[in-house]
Amino acid sequence: MERISLNSLHISSYSPLRRSASAIFAVLVIFLMLFPFINTFNQFLVKIIEPVLFLGLNEEVIIPYEARLVKVLLGFLSVPTAYSTSDSGIITLVGKTGGLDPIAIAWNCLGWQSLVLILSSIFVGLRGKFTMLSKLEALFIGLMITFWLNIFRLTAIFYLYYHYSRDVAMIFHNWGAIVITIVWLVVFWWFAFNFVLEERNPDLKG
Repeated sequence: MERISLNSLHISSYSPLRRSASAIFAVLVIFLMLFPFINTFNQFLVKIIEPVLFLGLNEEVIIPYEARLVKVLLGFLSVPTAYSTSDSGIITLVGKTGGLDPIAIAWNCLGWQSLVLILSSIFVGLRGKFTMLSKLEALFIGLMITFWLNIFRLTAIFYLYYHYSRDVAMIFHNWGAIVITIVWLVVFWWFAFNFVLEERNPDLKG
C-alpha cells in the first residue's frame, strides 16, 4: 500500500495560495456583513472625514482629472455635455430638450470604498511567500484596473441619469457599484493566483 507523507499533506493544506485565498474570502464576507451599516452611515462618515481628507488634492487635481476622463467617455457614448473651461469637477449634461443639468462629482464619489476594499484584500492576499516582482505586478494590476473601473462606474451613473432618471442612477450609485467591485475582486484574485503571483519556494520554511 502506498504511504502518504504527512509533511506533504501539511504543505498542501496550508499552501500560501490557500491561506491567502481564505484570508481574502474572510475580508469579503466581513465587508458584505457590514455593508448595510456602512451604506447607512456613509453620509455621516463623509461629514466627519471630509474636512481632513486631502480635500485640496481631491478638489484641485483628482476630481477635475477624473471629470475630464468621464466627459471623454460620455462623448463616445453620445451623451452630450456642455463645453466648460472650469476644472471644478462639474459635468453639465445637455438634456434632450436642450436644458443644462450641471452635476458635481464630489470626493465621496471617487470610489474610496472600493479603494479600501481592494487595499484590504491586497494586504492579506500578498502576505504569502510570493516573489517581490509578482507582488508588485499584482499590486499594479489591482490598483490600475480599480481606478479605471471607478471611471467606468462614474460614466455609467451619468449615462443612466441622462437616459433614464436620477432614481435609477442613484440606485446604481449606491448598490450596483459595490456588486461590480465584489465581482471584480473575485476575478482579480483568480487571475492573480493563476497567472501573476509566483511562489518563491514552496519547500522553504520561514
